[in-house]
Amino acid sequence: MTTSAIRAVENSEAFTIYLDNLEEPYSLRHDEHFPAFDGPGYEEVIEFDEPEEWDEVEFVFDGCPDGYVIVVFRLKGRPVLCLLYGPGGFVAHFGSISEARNAVRAQVESKPSSGSYGSKV
Repeated sequence: MTTSAIRAVENSEAFTIYLDNLEEPYSLRHDEHFPAFDGPGYEEVIEFDEPEEWDEVEFVFDGCPDGYVIVVFRLKGRPVLCLLYGPGGFVAHFGSISEARNAVRAQVESKPSSGSYGSKV
């Protein structure tokens, strides 16, 4: 794996990632299936261990509470890395979608009602 940077932007219109190996930004617009969350949004850059081989990036939000999305790097249809983002920005990385979903459910269940958010975009 090589260390790369990914920039994620969450605002009232969409969740968007910028990655050097993508020709253009990849966005998921907010709609009735992927609603915007009640927060100010964020823009953040993180470094991560990018898989040496991947051929597709996908956003997965079904099975996640509002405001959470999993950025999935796939190779031949199989997940090789999952980056979990929530209302405050990057949460953690996982090896599978189910691990990420379980972690977000556990985080939401244990979170106090007065949550905090990342910096406003």
